[in-house]
Amino acid sequence: MAAPGTLLDAVVVGAGQAGLSASHHLRRLGLRHVVLDAETAPGGAWQHRWDTLTMRDVHGVADLPDSPAPRPGEERANLVVPAWFAAYEREQALPVVRPVRVERVEPADPDDPGGPLRVVAGDRTWTTRTLVNATGTWSRPFVPAYPGARTFRGLQL
Repeated sequence: MAAPGTLLDAVVVGAGQAGLSASHHLRRLGLRHVVLDAETAPGGAWQHRWDTLTMRDVHGVADLPDSPAPRPGEERANLVVPAWFAAYEREQALPVVRPVRVERVEPADPDDPGGPLRVVAGDRTWTTRTLVNATGTWSRPFVPAYPGARTFRGLQL
């Protein structure tokens, strides 16, 4: 885990399937990063699915890098998938911090809007070169507005 005040290569917001996958690849590339997740436990939106949804009923769960998805069966999806995510976080030694609800992202230096970003969650902050928004769609999806978005000619994912 990065020390406070460290300029990170990336901050990933969300530790669901997309966030865990992003973290895996950032780690593989040797990039200093952290994953901030609002939940109190691993599992993303899966831990909130209804108890009657079984793995057989799920219409496909994508593999995580180097970890195949659980097989269809009669087990509850809201138990199986969170357990899989938790094991993946441990086995991959991913730098997930929770519970952290990101409140805003802003330039670290207001005079340098193209420079590093400050990610703010309560009284905690992280400074990063890159932000990966992997919050998913479960709880109020949000596409942030940022200065220069209309004229930005690059690819925003």
